[in-house]
Amino acid sequence: MGAPQRPCRPSSPSSDPGFARLIVESGDDRTELDLGADARLFPAEPGRLAPTLTGQELAVDKVLAVFGRAEARDFVDLMALEPRYGLERLCELAVEKDRGFTPALLGEMLGRFDRLRRDEFELDDAQFEHLRRDIARWHGRTIEVERRQERARERRGPDLEHDR
Repeated sequence: MGAPQRPCRPSSPSSDPGFARLIVESGDDRTELDLGADARLFPAEPGRLAPTLTGQELAVDKVLAVFGRAEARDFVDLMALEPRYGLERLCELAVEKDRGFTPALLGEMLGRFDRLRRDEFELDDAQFEHLRRDIARWHGRTIEVERRQERARERRGPDLEHDR
């Protein structure tokens, strides 16, 4: 029989509005858990165990992940989600969710794809080439979407809520 287990000790070393990091320690084991509040566009859907985010919400969050950090996994996930929801629609929703987002800036982040090492992508060579083509296509689409949104803003006039 092994040594008796000590109970886990949770602690909360950092907490900001909308974010908390919890640390759970037991013996030599340590796990950090980041919890964050985020704006939601759609209500959660009932799930088997708990409410879950809609697929469209998760897809918008992935666009914002590419926009914010542009890591290999973000590009791979977007490759899977974009055919279902469409890049233009995801950009429209991303603008609603994050006022700092623009399709043009997403295009800039897509340009960071080439800075990532091939071994960071858990894709075979054919999938990787497919992703490379998708990114080139998305880059062109972000320019088109930005131009279309700019024309719509000009026709609509200033957004007083956004321009404060």
